[in-house]
Amino acid sequence: MRGVTQSGSVDIRRVLAPITNDQFTIVANIGGTMTMTIQGKFDEPGMRASGTWEAIVGATRCVGAWNANYKEPALTPVPTPTPSLR
Repeated sequence: MRGVTQSGSVDIRRVLAPITNDQFTIVANIGGTMTMTIQGKFDEPGMRASGTWEAIVGATRCVGAWNANYKEPALTPVPTPTPSLR
């Protein structure tokens, strides 16, 4: 029996799924041979999300869990001038 291997990442640039009560479900058909379902929920401040994923290729089903955290971009420090005596 041969297995199916799929590697890589999912990059969702445009979400068409509505977010209701901080929850969402995204279903994507990839290349006509694979269906991927991503379900998730945001925490109260909206800084974290987590959920489950499911990929189906033919009769093979794979499932897992995911999580993501939003991190503010680091601020570039502004140098403070040092006074000098002349």
